[in-house]
Amino acid sequence: MTVQSKIAAAVYIGASSAQLLIARISGENVEPVNEFSAITGLSSELAEKSLFPEEALKRTRRILTEFRRISMSAGAKVVRSAVANTLSEASNKADLMLLCKEILGGFPRMLGPRDESKLIYHGIVTGAYAETPVIAVYNGYNNTPVAFGTGEKLVKTYDLPVGAGFVGRKFHTSETRFGLYASWHVRHKIASFFRDFGKDVKEWKRSFHVSPAVFLAGPFPTACAKLSGERFDECGGSFSAPISAGKLHRLSRTLLSKTPDERTRIPGLDPAIVPYAAGCSVLMSEFLKACGENSFVVAPNGFCIGLLKLPEE
Repeated sequence: MTVQSKIAAAVYIGASSAQLLIARISGENVEPVNEFSAITGLSSELAEKSLFPEEALKRTRRILTEFRRISMSAGAKVVRSAVANTLSEASNKADLMLLCKEILGGFPRMLGPRDESKLIYHGIVTGAYAETPVIAVYNGYNNTPVAFGTGEKLVKTYDLPVGAGFVGRKFHTSETRFGLYASWHVRHKIASFFRDFGKDVKEWKRSFHVSPAVFLAGPFPTACAKLSGERFDECGGSFSAPISAGKLHRLSRTLLSKTPDERTRIPGLDPAIVPYAAGCSVLMSEFLKACGENSFVVAPNGFCIGLLKLPEE
């Protein structure tokens, strides 16, 4: 019996960026067709004022309007959307919810603390990786959702309270050139966030004879992968080629040693990602060290695929 395919769209509104995935769905298979991302800046004043800046809401309106146009042009009749748990802290979050309703045709899912971990896990555990031990990570602006398990058996989820934006604010990685000692200090502090998680994942790994596959998702790891010279040519563009921890470590040292102005002139780096690229690279380098793993794969669409695999409401 032939399974009929359809075009679907998913939008994820994170703390600082929004992502759109256009995909072809056939049964349980989700095949990415096109993807887009843009910086919204919604959380730029969240810590200080607990609200979305007016300019960020206007920018988000323009982004969502363009996402809607792209989705309709691709043949997607319905756009599924979700909002990061971090954004629930804004006193004017209703403005964002109504904006999504107006432009995308429905209210978005307001994700809970562990929902992000589950979505990225189920978005990655598909096809060739269905029977493989997997560690799935979303490197966000304020947090790092993590989940690990094998196939449909999700063992544990985490919502680690450190993200690329947090690193940038705390250590001024978007404003400073770092020497070796200062770079070591940043790494040492970040590593403290991963200690308990590292112990748990290493205990879980003892039950396997093979190393788990580590997947990083989100616009920041994607930018780092592109800076490392990796291409997204596997599985229809769903995954990058494996990237070694050593390569990521060298990239983080390179980015930290440059001034913010020098970083903006690196070929292939979106200027809007510049404030977070250095923080992301050092954060993910320390994450791999905590896991005891030597390589990872970037899955740009993992989160949105997880959103499309959810049962229809």
